[in-house]
Amino acid sequence: MPFQNSYYPLLPATVATEAKLTGWSAARSYHMVTALLYCLGPVTMFLMAWGISRKPGYSFWAALAYSLVSPAALLSSPVRQDLGSAWNAGRLHALVYWGESPHIAALTLVPLALLSVHLALRGRRPAWCLASGPIHGCRGSDQLLWNRHPGHRRPVVGVHAKPRVVPQGPGNGRGDRAPVLRLDLAEPAAVRAPHALGQLSTAGGDYRFTLRSLAALSVEAALFALLWLWARRSRQPAHLRFFVFFAVLASAIPILGAFANWNVVPQPHRYQLDMEMAICWAAVFAFQPLADRWPRPARVLAALLLVCLAARQTILYRRFARTLIQPADVAQLFEYQTAVWLDQHLHGRRVMATGSCSLWLNAFVDSPQLSGGHDPFALNRMQLIAVYITYSADAGNRGGEFATLWLQAFGVHAINVSGPHGREFYKAVANPRMFEGLLPVLWREGDDTIYQVPQRTDSLAHVIPASAVVQRAPLHGLDVEPIRPFVAALEDASLPPAEIRWDSLSSGRIHTMLRPGQVVSVQINYHPGWHAQANGAPQPLVRDGLGLMIVKPDCSGPCTIDLSFDGGAEYKVARVASWVAALAALLWLATGIPGWKRPRQ
Repeated sequence: MPFQNSYYPLLPATVATEAKLTGWSAARSYHMVTALLYCLGPVTMFLMAWGISRKPGYSFWAALAYSLVSPAALLSSPVRQDLGSAWNAGRLHALVYWGESPHIAALTLVPLALLSVHLALRGRRPAWCLASGPIHGCRGSDQLLWNRHPGHRRPVVGVHAKPRVVPQGPGNGRGDRAPVLRLDLAEPAAVRAPHALGQLSTAGGDYRFTLRSLAALSVEAALFALLWLWARRSRQPAHLRFFVFFAVLASAIPILGAFANWNVVPQPHRYQLDMEMAICWAAVFAFQPLADRWPRPARVLAALLLVCLAARQTILYRRFARTLIQPADVAQLFEYQTAVWLDQHLHGRRVMATGSCSLWLNAFVDSPQLSGGHDPFALNRMQLIAVYITYSADAGNRGGEFATLWLQAFGVHAINVSGPHGREFYKAVANPRMFEGLLPVLWREGDDTIYQVPQRTDSLAHVIPASAVVQRAPLHGLDVEPIRPFVAALEDASLPPAEIRWDSLSSGRIHTMLRPGQVVSVQINYHPGWHAQANGAPQPLVRDGLGLMIVKPDCSGPCTIDLSFDGGAEYKVARVASWVAALAALLWLATGIPGWKRPRQ
């Protein structure tokens, strides 16, 4: 999987940079970066509210409410149950318990993105215009705001997507009443992969587009239209109109999903944190006109009361944090022990770590694995089928046989399985006994077992007859007839071995002997960015029915095949476009913008 498909690198790169500069461990750097971003969330929220409203006092109260109250817990019983109380820290729980650090990072950047666009529109200064792009890019590159990936927003959702509605300046015809909608785009390949496989719509539940989704979309569109008209005609302050606009549309997604099961986007419950930010803004500034009419003593008394309530909430939050954040000895974790065992005994060979072990394996060791937690962005549907048939019990008493065929076809040498009383958290394999008597046991402790998957060689490259190439893509996990000849060829001892050695993360070399009528199968997902040369001459590299790579070298006898990955034409074009845009923006800023004048205030 290309790295850009696994995750955008802002948060990991920040953690790695801090670890490099300070000498801290990756874990400590991660804790420090995520804690800082968590603490800065209310600060950036305050700055954005202050910048738009010019009301520092009310902006402070909005940020304080965001710091110490979880509106979603007050509105939703499932959220309260998840937190344990309506007065516990929702953002902290999302960060620590659910590991939503990218989401927290993005929420810290969202106010800065909105503020930059506001300042660009109000002041029309080139610096703010240019700043709005990178801030939006950093915010999007880390997350999750829509469908767990920037730009993975269904086109139909664009009309209501977390509205980038910013009051404009007086030079825009309609004064400061006309809102502006800003949408983000992403690299086409990164957008296509999850939608082509339907993974975003089925991750964590069935969120495929239905009549209910159409109803939710209609409600969102109607709300957008009504709010648009209200924002243009209302005499309320521009900042209040914006905050209300933002709060209603941000809240509609999780509320419609929670109370009506109308899901216009996958996993709508995950947007409750976005809703909370918007509600805090809207609630405080909606209260502002009333509070402004109070006499000064009443406002002072109200402020003192709020400070007392905030102090009480701070105590509750600290108690909650102490129960949530506990020291742990990583060496005692089952996921760590499993990772170390697999690395020590099968170093360099592909494995299938299941459930929680798959998510943690490469945090501890560099063992290659079949599925590592980024399935929605996998390029190869067949890889997902291999994982699914192994996890599910669809094949009945032949589940072990079918799963073994798929694992062999994808070059897996071992799989860990936890029974009902095992230590793996998710118990991901529905039929944990299906490999008993079928595969050799490499390790067992209690209800946890590591099975060996038969493979003739350790290599992911194999010489096979051209007739054994999988021609037809299996329809599902039970459709194993197309892959039986391929697996039989992998196990054929009469065929010469093909040794592969990796020079880097994106280049490797295969040494083998070939005869006419033979090809080289490489158990790596096909991507147009891969290229092959045999004995120095370019060779065709194609996709087989399993989505893996087939090299058809024009050589007989000793053959050296060089593999290299350059991202493909689309990736190169995207990089060139990015650099051109960056250089053009800098040139634009340095030389001035003809005809660009700041409007009179």
